[in-house]
Amino acid sequence: MNKPPGRRLRTAFLAISISLLVMGGLIAATFLDARLVRQNTGRVKGPKSENPEHAGPGSGNSGQKQKLARLKSEIARYSATRPGKMGVFLRLDDGSELDLNGTIRLPSASLIKLPIAITIYDQVTQGKLRLNDKVVVPEVNPGFGGQIIPPGSEGEVGELVGYMLDESDNASANALIDKVGIDRVNAVASSVGAKGTKLKRKMLDLDAITAGEENVTTPADMVLFLKKLSNRNILTAAYCNEIIDRLGRNDKKEMIASLDDAKVAHKSGVMSLPSGFAVGDAAIVKGNRGGLVLAILTADQPSEKEGVQTVEEVARMIWTALGKQEEQGRAFRGPRKWRVCLDPGHQKNPDLGAEPVGPGSSEVKPRVAGGATGLATGVPEYEFALKLSRKIEGELKKRGVEVTMTRELDEVNVSNSERAQIANRAQADLFLRIHADSSNDPSVSGISILQPAQNAWTEGIYEKSSRAAKALHAALVNGTGRTDRGILSRGDLAGFNWSKVPSVLIEAGFLSNPEEDRLLNSDSYQEKLARDIASGVMEYLNSR
Repeated sequence: MNKPPGRRLRTAFLAISISLLVMGGLIAATFLDARLVRQNTGRVKGPKSENPEHAGPGSGNSGQKQKLARLKSEIARYSATRPGKMGVFLRLDDGSELDLNGTIRLPSASLIKLPIAITIYDQVTQGKLRLNDKVVVPEVNPGFGGQIIPPGSEGEVGELVGYMLDESDNASANALIDKVGIDRVNAVASSVGAKGTKLKRKMLDLDAITAGEENVTTPADMVLFLKKLSNRNILTAAYCNEIIDRLGRNDKKEMIASLDDAKVAHKSGVMSLPSGFAVGDAAIVKGNRGGLVLAILTADQPSEKEGVQTVEEVARMIWTALGKQEEQGRAFRGPRKWRVCLDPGHQKNPDLGAEPVGPGSSEVKPRVAGGATGLATGVPEYEFALKLSRKIEGELKKRGVEVTMTRELDEVNVSNSERAQIANRAQADLFLRIHADSSNDPSVSGISILQPAQNAWTEGIYEKSSRAAKALHAALVNGTGRTDRGILSRGDLAGFNWSKVPSVLIEAGFLSNPEEDRLLNSDSYQEKLARDIASGVMEYLNSR
């Protein structure tokens, strides 16, 4: 539920305070389009065509549809015995959906922090924010608990996102809202198809609550956000992985996270309003019974306990129904996939600000240097690196490798140390950095492989990095027949020294050599490079 200890008493106090403010209930929480039909006929909805995350009408087999229809009727009957309002939206890995009042707008409570996080990373991707930008943290209403960063102090954007998702910290959320603005959060939500989600006020803004302003979302919107994160097509794969990883860190076994034999990444929320408690949870769930994305939202609950009980019971009903698939041999448990983090070198706009070459180092280098430019083609290194990395990504995925990209656009600002930390968070088996070389002598050509030098920072990754470098060197030199410039060790690269996973950098050739520049920028040669690199990666991974 992401609520620090003691928050429940403060939540109860919030209910009393707001009730006094509204003078006998002159206002109530705003529930847009929230009329709930208790008894439903059990029709399983076809997916909406404007949302590509939905599989479309006719997805799934008829037996699955019948099962979901029966399950929906069962949930509707249970809902009729419970107080307040409820909406449920479910999407299975095969594209099948269950929609019980999935588009009903209900108070979001802390679930609204998910689109806030998505908005922050969207702005970082566009280069409008940096994760290390400083933001002044405001004070939340002191009557409702403390905050992690003291009022008036500064916190980094990335740090605040972590506190907001990991600890559901309201002050951090408000600082991030101040940074990007309410309109920007709503614009991002609308742009991905989450039309029922509206951020109307900051966290614990009693004046806004008194005025009837309430943040709202729908179960279908929450599933849409999570499905896009799961598919890695709402942000860069690295930032999608970052959010999902944070959502999976909560060790409290409540609401959807209470399911047995399931790995759950979720965002929950509880809030007391004059009309009752709003309690909800939205989650990506994986287990040997299958995979699903699920959102259960309730409102007008007489207590937090009642709301939590409703959410947990509905989640168990769904999980139990899916358990029958296991008996029919539909379990999908398999071995852990290899993970590779690909780092397309450089970016469109260099960032010459300084960063330490290693943790705690007094030696600094530019965050992101400019890179080379093709002497014959005029293609910049950042553009070449991303194009080749996408081809490598495709080849690795064909081989069953899970791939994280440090960037998927040219117009980003991600420093070398930040790229290494993306690989660390992804728990990559290999951090593979893709570059091209340059020289003042246009006759120089060939391939070189860089590996970390052995030092205090790289002690834990040096041996494996060296083995990966040798495998890639052999695959590329033997595969391409280009000039062999050997394997070089570097101790001054932040991308190596900040990495906690094995790391290798490929200099694929010289853009300063006209012949090699043209070759490097031809699709056919890039495809060959991608195949050879993928072969070298697999040689290393399979030898571990």
